[in-house]
Amino acid sequence: MQIPKIRLTFAVIVILVAASMRLSFAPDGVIKISRLHTDAIQTCSTAAAKFPDYSWGNTEIFIYRGCMTEHRKQE
Repeated sequence: MQIPKIRLTFAVIVILVAASMRLSFAPDGVIKISRLHTDAIQTCSTAAAKFPDYSWGNTEIFIYRGCMTEHRKQE
């Protein structure tokens, strides 16, 4: 029985994505983030949510990035 090329290609893509996601975590499997950083993410996400992408274009991401810069945090 032959496996169709589409299924084989899909399986390879799934394996590669899963492997790359596994490598993105810390060695102990836990991503550590400070309380100040989580507060900044929440505040900036709330501010940016007022400008949905479908109606305001790029405004949402610009608001978020500006807010994170004000908090002196990376995106």
